[in-house]
Amino acid sequence: MCLSMQCIDLFAGSVAVFGAVTGQFFGGFVCKKLNLKVIGMIRLVIISTIITLATGPAWLARCSDIQMAGVTISYPRYYNVFMTFL
Repeated sequence: MCLSMQCIDLFAGSVAVFGAVTGQFFGGFVCKKLNLKVIGMIRLVIISTIITLATGPAWLARCSDIQMAGVTISYPRYYNVFMTFL
């Protein structure tokens, strides 16, 4: 798995383009199925913007950090002594 900046940028760009293309097709599909005119499309945009603004702060919510041995805290001393004999 590549973790260079170039690979990360390529992945982020791919996700953004895929999301934009999917949104365009989904929006066109909804407008066609509901037979929306310009006013209906504007209402659809306003409603989806309100939903996005209402649910957007949920992305900012964070869970408390858990302590994980070997990642955020060190192993207990007796475990390190045991591992030296292996």
